[in-house]
Amino acid sequence: MTTHYAALSNRRARHVLTQKIESVITDSLLTIVEWLVEHGFDSDSEEETLYCAECGSADVEAMAWSKVNEGKMFSTDIGGNNDEESNYCESCDEHPRLLTRAELTEQIDSWWEVTDTNTREKITGISISRFDGGEIPAYESACQASWDAVIDDEKIATWQKIQRSIIMKINKLRLRLLGALDAMVARIHWYFSDERHDPYRCCQCGSTHVKPPCMALSQSRQQIRRGLRRPPG
Repeated sequence: MTTHYAALSNRRARHVLTQKIESVITDSLLTIVEWLVEHGFDSDSEEETLYCAECGSADVEAMAWSKVNEGKMFSTDIGGNNDEESNYCESCDEHPRLLTRAELTEQIDSWWEVTDTNTREKITGISISRFDGGEIPAYESACQASWDAVIDDEKIATWQKIQRSIIMKINKLRLRLLGALDAMVARIHWYFSDERHDPYRCCQCGSTHVKPPCMALSQSRQQIRRGLRRPPG
């Protein structure tokens, strides 16, 4: 009888121990899975690639909060995909909205609908001169059919090429405008400065009646007052 109770007790003990081990293993696996999901290692929750809304590049960045006391672990984005000030594109040096591939494709299709005739001719190779007699609808249909036959990757590449060309032209114009603005500011500064109302004087006698080549040797009254070269007498 004693042996029977001992064997029964051992079986119960093993059963309880097995349950505890299984519970520990299950809890540990759940903890590992939660950690993987939290840190972005879950393949099912992989985020979609984002693109610059200005040039279509995937070389984009977004400002984010990090937990400085936990190895600077990523916490969350500061803004969102539409928060231009929080986003940056390395390719075009702009602060753009960020788009998913589907959103980028939709934007490109919307852009296509309002493109001019010259752009459509360059992309499709279809000239409007082939459609005489006011056959504009036929021309539009032919261009649209050609565009619809292009796969999304080629549409994106075509749009990127055109956008980058536009961005380069805008940047050149921006530099010219900034240069003109700097020149204007310098001119205004000179207009209200002492130099404009302070005529050049001869380095030898201090006279204001100077002409080249004496002008090359002249200096302003302000410099004379500083004692760099005082006029005689």
